[in-house]
Amino acid sequence: MRQDICFKIHFNLKRIFFFFTLLILGLLFWAPSNVFSQEIGFKYIKNFTPKDYNESPKNYCIVQDKRGVIYAANQGGLLEYDGVSWRLIPIPNITVFSMAIADDGTIYVGGYREMGFLAPDSKGTLRYESLRNHLKDDQKNLSYVWKTYSTKEGVHFQTREYLFRWDGKRKQIKVLTKDVNALFTCREELYIRREGTGLLQMKDDSFELVPGGEAFAEKKIFMMVEYDSQQLLIGTNKNGLYLYDGMKATPFETDVDDYLKENKLYHGIRLESGDFALATFGGGLAIIDSGGRLKYLFDEDAGLQDNSVKHVFQDNQGNLWLSLDSGISKIEYKSPFSIFDKRSKLPGSVLAVTWHGSPNSGLYTFRLQAKNVYGHLSREDIFQFKVFIPWYRTWWAYLFYAIVLLLLMFIIISWQRYKVLEQEKQKLEQTVKERTKELEEQSEKLKEMDKVKSRFFANISREFRTPLTLIMGPLEQMLAKSRDKEQQKSLNLMLRNSPRLLSLINQLLELSKFDSGKIKLNACRSNIVPFLKGIVSTFEPVVNKNELDLTFHTEEENITLYFDSKNLEEAAFNLLSNAVKFTPPGGKITVNIAKNDTKEESFPSGSLDISVSDTGPGIPRDQLSHIFDRFYQSESTYENNHKGSGIGLAIAKEVVELHHGKINVHSLEGKGTEFIIRLPLGKEHLKSDEIVEPCIPADVKGVPGVPVDDKGVPVDDKSLPEDVDLSEDDSNEINTTKAEEDIDPFKQEKDIILVVEDSADVRDYIRVSLEPVYTVVEAKDGREGIQKAQEITPDLIISDIMMPEADGYELCRVLKNDINTNHVPIILLTAKASEQSIIQGLETGADDYITKPFNTKILCARIKNLIGLRRHMQQTLNREMTMQPVKMAVSRVDKEFINKLKEVLKGNISDPDLNVDQLCKKMNMSQSNLYRKIRALSGGSPTEFIRSYRLKKGAELLKNNYGTIMEVAFEVGFSTANYFSKCFKKKFHQLPSTFKESEG
Repeated sequence: MRQDICFKIHFNLKRIFFFFTLLILGLLFWAPSNVFSQEIGFKYIKNFTPKDYNESPKNYCIVQDKRGVIYAANQGGLLEYDGVSWRLIPIPNITVFSMAIADDGTIYVGGYREMGFLAPDSKGTLRYESLRNHLKDDQKNLSYVWKTYSTKEGVHFQTREYLFRWDGKRKQIKVLTKDVNALFTCREELYIRREGTGLLQMKDDSFELVPGGEAFAEKKIFMMVEYDSQQLLIGTNKNGLYLYDGMKATPFETDVDDYLKENKLYHGIRLESGDFALATFGGGLAIIDSGGRLKYLFDEDAGLQDNSVKHVFQDNQGNLWLSLDSGISKIEYKSPFSIFDKRSKLPGSVLAVTWHGSPNSGLYTFRLQAKNVYGHLSREDIFQFKVFIPWYRTWWAYLFYAIVLLLLMFIIISWQRYKVLEQEKQKLEQTVKERTKELEEQSEKLKEMDKVKSRFFANISREFRTPLTLIMGPLEQMLAKSRDKEQQKSLNLMLRNSPRLLSLINQLLELSKFDSGKIKLNACRSNIVPFLKGIVSTFEPVVNKNELDLTFHTEEENITLYFDSKNLEEAAFNLLSNAVKFTPPGGKITVNIAKNDTKEESFPSGSLDISVSDTGPGIPRDQLSHIFDRFYQSESTYENNHKGSGIGLAIAKEVVELHHGKINVHSLEGKGTEFIIRLPLGKEHLKSDEIVEPCIPADVKGVPGVPVDDKGVPVDDKSLPEDVDLSEDDSNEINTTKAEEDIDPFKQEKDIILVVEDSADVRDYIRVSLEPVYTVVEAKDGREGIQKAQEITPDLIISDIMMPEADGYELCRVLKNDINTNHVPIILLTAKASEQSIIQGLETGADDYITKPFNTKILCARIKNLIGLRRHMQQTLNREMTMQPVKMAVSRVDKEFINKLKEVLKGNISDPDLNVDQLCKKMNMSQSNLYRKIRALSGGSPTEFIRSYRLKKGAELLKNNYGTIMEVAFEVGFSTANYFSKCFKKKFHQLPSTFKESEG
């Protein structure tokens, strides 16, 4: 690489040196010539007026034949000028618009309703011969022949109606096409423009749209010339100039863009010098170079007769001929002389004197003689002058050039070296990025595989909940009815193993929660020592049965920190369960708690170390890095070990990291394993939404995902001994009281329960459990459930969530928004046990939420409570929701109070600061009296009454299309539209937008 850099620098050094050498030589030799050869003054213009040629002032076209004779298309005929005199060649219908000279020298003419050519008579004088006799009768009624062009295929005449081509050899005229708006020739190719279509080119006597030609469908073309070997220059009268490369047309920006648009381009040609002459309708003639820079502008101020130039032509001597509305002008464009006249503020007409070449320094003599109008020469005048060496050729200028050259060489070489190094750096960075991207993609694939596995087990786990419901429910009923000891023993064994299966299912669901980020930390400050002691104590029955030694040790009895008891309890249970599972009889398990005051970056206030160690077989070293991976199962040499699911340690790690802590493992084969959980002290590491106050003690027995027996004791993964029996008391705890005992005996009619469930087995199970007490109506899907609910208006609805046609959420939304069914309590049954699913169900209007599998006793109790609560609150809620003060049957005093309260609220409803204190002042009552009065009349507090009045007024405004939701919210005193929508939905069970649409 270093050799390549040196080669590049050496090569660039030579190139730079050569460039600056040419630059200095140019300054020395070109600059003096440029200074002394500048032309000043005006070009010589010869104007021919109608008096000179005795015809109309208007001219349309000019050409020159091989003899040098000039022909001008005049409104009065065809003018011929031989350099001395003018001659008129008569043309039928007088006016001539266009001319063209064929390769054989024949001059073709297009005029008003005429087209023909010039041919010599017997004396050699040119006379006009018409071609109209070669036209068909329906073609002779032509109008103006605007353009005439000669190509190798023949001579083309453009009229308003047709495009004709004259074949001189065959002596016939052919119609090529119609509807031609403009005709041009370039590079021996014929082009036309058609309005609404664009630019077309002739191919085999037919016209095809050129690529990109549609750009000129609405732009009128007045000029088309060759720009270079690859491009054409196209001029429009109002849209400026364009360069066309055969595929597309791009705007060509020049110094005269505004000038052309204002004065309208009419004609244009390319000059021998490569410049372009642009004739305009109202601005004279402009000359631009190939870069678009203005070189000359010929108008009335420069000597033209008028500014309306219809045509520009360059003769064989380089002179420019202009067709004007007021005559004909000739510009001696290539003449080296300039004219000084009244335009230069000088009297008379003087030729400019220019010095051609570069004068050397030294003494010079200038001699001058002048001739007057009579031809007399004046005396000779002599002027001597000295030419000094220009400053850029002095010795100090050359020294300056050398210093600048060396400085520029140094800068450019340094820049080139930096550029090469920067390129190498970018290549290296790009390689690193590509490798990093590959590693990230591989990592993402592994994570995605892990997520797919978690989603699979989460989905299949939810499917397990329904069969578990149908297993555990009948088992509980059978156990409650059975009086056979042996049968009870078998049923208890089955019932104890069902929660174990549910525990595994819950663990799989926990993983899916961690993946989706639904598990949030709810930490509160509490003493962790008794918390951990309680967890350890629950394992004593299992430890004693397995002949193990379980020891708990702590340095202090009061160690407080912020932790989530529910989640941390699950992690501790998993570690202790593994220790019990993998420790052989006679082994020892130790739980140790110690504070670590060492402050680290991850633990700014110190940490708490929780150690769980055992004397089991240990974990091989090559497997230690994988034990926290999901679904990883360690290979063990301990023959009595049963492989686990590979989930517990993964959950423990997720829980510890949720607490912003770390978990480590140390293990030696044959000696045992130690897991260490390190949790941070203090609360600097916690976010505000991660802290919960006050702390609620955890119920060890109710932790989801932990397999426990009937007394709340955790069980290991081994099957329980078959000789374990339940006492009579335990059996009585499971044997629940009958649902009939909870029913009011004086009630004459049973409450109607609508069960909406797509599983026939689950519907049958619920119906059998409730029929002795309630009238049960079934529906097999959500759509049928909605229909039956609207038909019979049940007292309570039990609905599954995942159903065809319409799910439980849709059922809740429809029924809670129906005035006939919105008061009916709804209990949702589902296998989705996540908090988000529960919140979603409750937000749709569900009154309760029970996860599968469920206990029928709990279900019956919740049904009874919901129905009783609904009946008890029905009158108050109905009064609050439908209260209209003017229609209420109350006493005169209450009516006066309500009217006054209504006037106060009505007069201040737009004030967002109206609160209870201000209401007390306006009502001249104490806060306590006002509270009791409003509570007695409305069933709610003053704040609720104010909010209710605002919302009812807002609903009335929405119904009357008062304005937008935000305007209504501000009108009724709400500070924000969001809070108004939230309160409105809470009161009317629908959003303001939905209410407005339904009432509108």
